[in-house]
Amino acid sequence: MSDTLKADGSVLTRQEQRTAKTRQALLDAALLVLEEVGYNEATVGLIAKTARRAHGTFYVHFVNKEEIYSELLKEMRERLHQGSRAVWDSNRPVESIRRSIDLYVRSFEDDRTLWVLLDGSSATSALFREARRSLRDSLVTDIRKGIASTAAHVNLGNMDVALVCEILAAMLEETCVTSLLYGEGTAREKITDHVSRMWGRILGYDMRS
Repeated sequence: MSDTLKADGSVLTRQEQRTAKTRQALLDAALLVLEEVGYNEATVGLIAKTARRAHGTFYVHFVNKEEIYSELLKEMRERLHQGSRAVWDSNRPVESIRRSIDLYVRSFEDDRTLWVLLDGSSATSALFREARRSLRDSLVTDIRKGIASTAAHVNLGNMDVALVCEILAAMLEETCVTSLLYGEGTAREKITDHVSRMWGRILGYDMRS
């Protein structure tokens, strides 16, 4: 959708365009500051300066630095959700699993600073804890929809589908955190391959297809 259009398709006024541009500049600056100095050293003043906006302008859009980083995490969650929908093909479940998992694994490289922030701060910040829960819930939902769309290929026996989805989501997330954020640099492709095969076996897919 064009940057000059609202969600309902109507055209943004010039003032609304300027407001949206300023908000995006602050978000871009917040990410740059996070990458350069880390969350603890990031300040509202530094973010505003990096965005080339007045200090007070920040508070027109966000309450504090915690809120602006929470917004960046929401955007990351939405990218993952939309990406997962785009690559999923119910007629090709094995390939779809690999592509979906690779998308998630790549995020730990492309959005590494946000994942480090989320992992390090969710224990002390209610806002980041909610962001982490929302990310996990979104992943679980995507897994469950994928299973439902390929029901003819799934063989879970008498296992609880909801719990299986939770386990698969936790497996993927914790593997990425352990191996990509704090590990010895395991290749992304290897993680994608191993997790994909494990998921496929748990779900009962024919991994030879």
